[in-house]
Parts: sequence; structure tokens; C-alpha cells
Amino acid sequence: MNFRLSEHILTLEALYRSRNDHPLETETIPFIHLDHEGIPGDRHYGYLKKSGGRDKWLHARGTLIANHRQWSAVSPEEMSAVARDMALPRMNPEWIGANLLLSGFPDFTSIPPLSRICIGPEAVLVVYGENEPCDLPMPWIEQGSGLKPSLPFSKAARKKRGLVGWVERPGLISAGDTARVYLPG
Repeated sequence: MNFRLSEHILTLEALYRSRNDHPLETETIPFIHLDHEGIPGDRHYGYLKKSGGRDKWLHARGTLIANHRQWSAVSPEEMSAVARDMALPRMNPEWIGANLLLSGFPDFTSIPPLSRICIGPEAVLVVYGENEPCDLPMPWIEQGSGLKPSLPFSKAARKKRGLVGWVERPGLISAGDTARVYLPG
């Protein structure tokens, strides 16, 4: 497969990891030592995961399968659009369990599967695909914003929920790092 460098240069605005005391929300951290299993300490860490609702078309719930969701990333541009569609003043990545906030690619969720996102001098992430939105984060969105959204997250975030994938090459990544996107084809 051939790759071509996208014209977009991204900035890693912020990093997040699962909170130990919370089933979904993440908390801001200054840097991450990515390894081949993902983000140490995050709820999606590991080579394997138990299949869930998104996998039910092929696997019984709870079946151990390869983990294609070691990280999730969103963009501030798309998060602003989701907030606007939900009639909220903002949408915080922590409320929806994101791990990376990458700016500079206006249509971030459209980055195709198998693209590579190179962050800093070493780390390479492989895009599995779009992070399909659900309504699981609704209570935390309402609690964080203090408002009742005008539209469910699952509807407002369609094609704007960001991406998931796995770590191809480990490395240290920090807020402020530059990232490059290599598109297949």
C-alpha cells in the first residue's frame, strides 16, 4: 500500500486517560508513553478486548477479540460543531472519553481507515475508522455542561465523533506536539 502525506499539519492540543473512578470520562494528562498495547492505565489498553455492542454482528458479547480501539481522538473543530448542534456552549473531550485532541484537520472524522498519524519524533498511530457515536456519554455531557442538550449526542456527533485505532509504533507524545497524517492510496 502506498501513502501520501496530507497537506494538513495537526497539533496535539491535549491528552487524556481514563479516570480510575469513572466508567467513561477521561482526565487531562501532560504526556503519554504510548506502547504497543496503547495508553497504559486507560480502559482501552491492551492487545485484546471483550466484544461489545459494536461487534455483535459478528461476535457474541464478551468474546475476546483483537483490540482495534487502543486510542480515540477528536478535533476541536468537530467538537465545536457537535456543541453547536446540541445547543451547548462547549463539548469537552473528557465528557465523551477521548484520549487525544488534534487540531488542524477540519473534517477530522473523514480521515480514512489505515491512515497513519505520526505524532512527535516516534509515535505512529493507525486509524481503524470512525468512532461511532452513542448516547452513553449523555449523563456526563449534561452534568458537565449543566444543560439539557437539544439533540442527543448520537445524532449530533454523526460523522464528527472522531477516530479510533491502534498503536503501530510506540513513543512519548506530549501536548503541543506536531502530527502528520499519511493517507493510503
